[in-house]
Amino acid sequence: MMIMDKYLASDAGCWFDSARGIYIGEEVIALAEGHGLKIAEEDQTNRTPEGEGYHELWDEAEDYLQDFAPEGFYFGSNEGDWGLWPAED
Repeated sequence: MMIMDKYLASDAGCWFDSARGIYIGEEVIALAEGHGLKIAEEDQTNRTPEGEGYHELWDEAEDYLQDFAPEGFYFGSNEGDWGLWPAED
């Protein structure tokens, strides 16, 4: 996936499918880092599911990516897959 300043509606869909299971968070964290998210040294152990704060870091990365979603879309999970999805009212 190309790293952009702002993604387009045409980028919507599944980016990381549910077959990755709990490891989806690793990809989300890496994507957010590629967009400039800084991870503190003490949080480096949370980059994998074995880390005690893994889900919190995953949430932080997902929240960070919202700034790159086009209006009316969000980054997050949808039926087990993770990607860019249209927001439903």
